[in-house]
Amino acid sequence: MAGKQEGANLRSADFRAKLDTLRKSEPVLGREFVCRTMIVVFTAAIGWLVMELDILPFWVLAYYTAVVVEKMLLARSVLKPSRELYWAVVGVSFGIACIFAFLPIYLWNMEGEIWKFAAMVALVGATLNVFLIRARTIEVAIAYLVPIASVPFLLSCGFFTGNWGGPEFWSAVILSGCFALYLGLSVRESNRIVEEVRLTQAKFHQAQKTEALGTLTAGISHDFNNLLSVILGSLELLKSRRVPQIEEGEIVEEAIAATNRGAELTKTLLAYAKGSELDSTLVDPVEIIDTIVGLGRRVLMDTIEVNSQTDVQSGSVLVDRSLLESALLNLFLNARDAIQSSGRIDLGLRETVYNGREAYEFSVHDTGVGIPDDQLERVAEPFFSTKAFGEGSGLGLAMVSGFVEQSGGLLRLESSPGQGTSAYILLPKAQSNPNSK
Repeated sequence: MAGKQEGANLRSADFRAKLDTLRKSEPVLGREFVCRTMIVVFTAAIGWLVMELDILPFWVLAYYTAVVVEKMLLARSVLKPSRELYWAVVGVSFGIACIFAFLPIYLWNMEGEIWKFAAMVALVGATLNVFLIRARTIEVAIAYLVPIASVPFLLSCGFFTGNWGGPEFWSAVILSGCFALYLGLSVRESNRIVEEVRLTQAKFHQAQKTEALGTLTAGISHDFNNLLSVILGSLELLKSRRVPQIEEGEIVEEAIAATNRGAELTKTLLAYAKGSELDSTLVDPVEIIDTIVGLGRRVLMDTIEVNSQTDVQSGSVLVDRSLLESALLNLFLNARDAIQSSGRIDLGLRETVYNGREAYEFSVHDTGVGIPDDQLERVAEPFFSTKAFGEGSGLGLAMVSGFVEQSGGLLRLESSPGQGTSAYILLPKAQSNPNSK
């Protein structure tokens, strides 16, 4: 029973995929569908008004009535895809093909060479319709192919000259059979190619999901590793027992703060996934810089120098404190990673103007290897990284950029290969408001 149920589910999914393919092959409001409809209507109007072929308006009405029914069934398949609905679409496609096949037969039997030429043009159009649109699924392709392939057989009846036909009749029958066979093989090959493309796209999308999941995991691991580095550095200092007792409390506090930032990072990821609002409060920017300098020094080698310079008189910024600290710490650790052996990291804070408002500019500059111009424009994209695999995925800068933009600010990066990198976060200065949180 379980096997039968699983097979039924697979068949249902197959029909659902086929309906989805047909629905997307030629949308009603798509440019191609509108252009093709205008061409058919314009051609029919010329044949009716100029060449006085009175059947054309009725043919167009019947043809597009069937097309509308087909589109309505496909639109319904969005909500209730089913096997019955798919076969209904196949039946309507057969009706559309019969209506289309009627036209070349009717034109061929009219007096005048121009009508035989028109019949061949209509037959070519029907054939192209099979390849370009109807070969998306094999059942619809066959339903459309049978009436179209029958047209040459019906036309060959005009060469009948005796009880069993003459050479012209049998030649026409053989040629018609070859045409139908060749058309059928071509449609089968076209459908096979469509299926291969669909499967390739499905595998590509699955590979993209797997890659995105892997890079997301690597990025989260990278950010947590940054916080754990702070905690580990603090604990190693305490273990060495070379730290004055007066500083032990400060080191423990920094380790606890880094642990709390790990919890805040988890909260940030949840907020990023759910689109939650920021928890903005009035924050002293100078205090933020001092905090980052204190944390950063715990994870640096002795060969890397850290300097900070603040040029701020007074004021505050309305921002989510934990996210701002996480963003600056991310920039600081990126600067550390960019310095290969020895160098300097400068943290700065100054007042400036952004978008006509007073603002603060937080800056992190390093003397590292720098970033090439072709990569600098992409470093803030999600899942893009200039680092080796497993050392970071670029998710950090993407989250920094998103947080800064959501806070009404701007993230700006400047870099030159061999000259280091400068990262700037511009945030609007908070307006004086006693009721602010």
